[in-house]
Formats: sequence, structure tokens, C-alpha cells
Amino acid sequence: MTIHHRWYIFNDVIYSKYPKTSEGQLQYYTDLEPLIIADPERFRYTCNTDHQSLERLIRFGDKKLKKLLRERKVSKSRR
Repeated sequence: MTIHHRWYIFNDVIYSKYPKTSEGQLQYYTDLEPLIIADPERFRYTCNTDHQSLERLIRFGDKKLKKLLRERKVSKSRR
């Protein structure tokens, strides 16, 4: 599970600014906690898979995303 920033503010706590270690990850969440408490609407608690998918979707413009979602609705899966 992880925390998704719905929007960022100036000088925000950002995961990429922390070391890629267990200690760095713990420090990130420790620093993020007071921000979440102060403004919970700015964050969402989500599983890592959904967070990764959401971050990819954010990269698309509105027109492209709409086109992809429309295609997703009509595409058949093997599952």
C-alpha cells in the first residue's frame, strides 16, 4: 500500500527526494504523515498496483485518455 498525492504544493514531501532504502522509505512516510493529517483530501491510500496504473494514466492528455478508455470498453480480454 502507498499514498497517492492528488496534487502537489511548493516544497512538498516527494518520494524521489528520499534514499531508496528501508530507512529512506520510513523517513518519507514519517515526514508525510503530518501533511496527510493536515489536509487528508490531498491524498489517497491505495495499493501499489493501482497507484502505478494511476501514475501512468496521469501522463495521458484528456483526449488520449478518453480514446483509450473508449477502446478499453469495447475490447475483449482472454480472461
